[in-house]
Amino acid sequence: MYKILLVDDERIIRESISSLIDWQAYGFELIGAAKHGIEAYDIILREHPDLVITDLKMPVMSGIQLIEKVKMKYPEIEFAILSGHSEFKLAKETMKHGVKHYLLKPCDEKDLIQILEDVRSRLVLKEKREDFIKKNNEKLEKIIPLVKEQFIRDFIMSRHQNQDELDYFINLFNVKNKRIRVIIMQPMGEYNFNTLFALLNIVKRQTFQESIYFKTTVNKSVLLIVENLEEKQIEEFLTEVMENFKYLADRDLVTTYTREGDFDEVSILFQKAQDYLNYAFYLGNSCIISYKDIEQGMQISEVDSIDLQEIVTTVKSGNSELFNQKITEYFDHLSKMRFDISTFKFYCIELASAILRQCQTDQANAYIQKLLEIQLYDNFEQTKDEIIKIGNEIVAMNYSGIIHRHNEIVENMLRIIDEHIEQEELSLKWIASEVLFMNSGYLSKLFSKEMDENFSQYLMRRRIEKAKVVIEQSASAKVYEIASKVGMGNNPQYFSQLFKRYTGMTPSEYKNQTMG
Repeated sequence: MYKILLVDDERIIRESISSLIDWQAYGFELIGAAKHGIEAYDIILREHPDLVITDLKMPVMSGIQLIEKVKMKYPEIEFAILSGHSEFKLAKETMKHGVKHYLLKPCDEKDLIQILEDVRSRLVLKEKREDFIKKNNEKLEKIIPLVKEQFIRDFIMSRHQNQDELDYFINLFNVKNKRIRVIIMQPMGEYNFNTLFALLNIVKRQTFQESIYFKTTVNKSVLLIVENLEEKQIEEFLTEVMENFKYLADRDLVTTYTREGDFDEVSILFQKAQDYLNYAFYLGNSCIISYKDIEQGMQISEVDSIDLQEIVTTVKSGNSELFNQKITEYFDHLSKMRFDISTFKFYCIELASAILRQCQTDQANAYIQKLLEIQLYDNFEQTKDEIIKIGNEIVAMNYSGIIHRHNEIVENMLRIIDEHIEQEELSLKWIASEVLFMNSGYLSKLFSKEMDENFSQYLMRRRIEKAKVVIEQSASAKVYEIASKVGMGNNPQYFSQLFKRYTGMTPSEYKNQTMG
């Protein structure tokens, strides 16, 4: 039962609201009715209510003063405002303190009940989240690292296993002659191991569980090795995990999965999955990145140097911020090593060459002379600055190329919509699976990012615009004929409703206005 406190300087108001509803029926206990802010504050210190319904204008301490004082000490306590018509500006001022609810005097029973239900819903959700975090922390304190997890980490991070080691791991995980995929899940923003542990627990609760050969944490991410399922099944599973993680941990999640492969390819697949995560930079929060989304559009050669992999990946993906961070770390490491000049230049030329390989051949040729000049530099800072400058130029070119490819995809989607506007099956899923052969979630986020409007809104708007043209060009057209010409022939009545929602008129009214 949640606690509620009523505050108003008028006795009749306090009594009428106190008896207005059955508080317990809505999950609340009315713990008191104070006549001014100071009395209310004393009760709050003693009882710590979950919700306070307060008047604004009161003697001794006003409602706004009470809210400010309570929020400093107990920011979690929620408030609802009691006010008259003339006090709206005062009520608006309370919004900066997070007050969401406003009750107009005399108080309406339905409005009061709605506020109680809203507040109770938030309190229940808050308790679920707190209970979820508490239980995860309790489990975390008891867990003991398993040897099996360390084995798989060693296996994935190493690219040089001999046949005996490979056979050992294949038998250990019972994956002989089985095809696998690698999945990586990475929370957005700042997080710690508790967050990853919570994510692992969410994964364990999914129906997908029997298809997972192995799961663990690697490089601040959750790694899954799964059987070779249909991509639709994998994306449904990842969508469910992202939704549950958002609900329970209140965090966004980026996920990626690879092509199928044999178990002896797991290190390569793991590295590719890590590379894919960089492309969340373009797609924003909570996205699924498939190997098709990345590899089908890639025109940049593969990287040869394992040691430079992180830097090369940032150049390839056009991520300027991460590139400057990683290359600065690289040069800081070289500086600490204090190599002789020849060894230092060898590492710098290797780095510059790896960066140049991430642009097109005609672009790289323009930098060859720069590469020769770098070998003649005689100090650390000059060499470092020139390589970072070249790197940033190539990062910018790759970023522009990726954005251009994104623009081309959206332009294709707009063209497809106009060409197939009469088809009832026209939808985002239809375009993704039947025309572009790409992931629908990826297309949805890309379309919204480029158009500042989601796909379904745009499609409906285009259909209404097309319908207006049909009406203007054919005065004798019936409603069902118009609906058919814009892909809504299966439900002319629904078409008429949407037409009126968008234009403010029915098709017939619009026809009369146009013809008149």
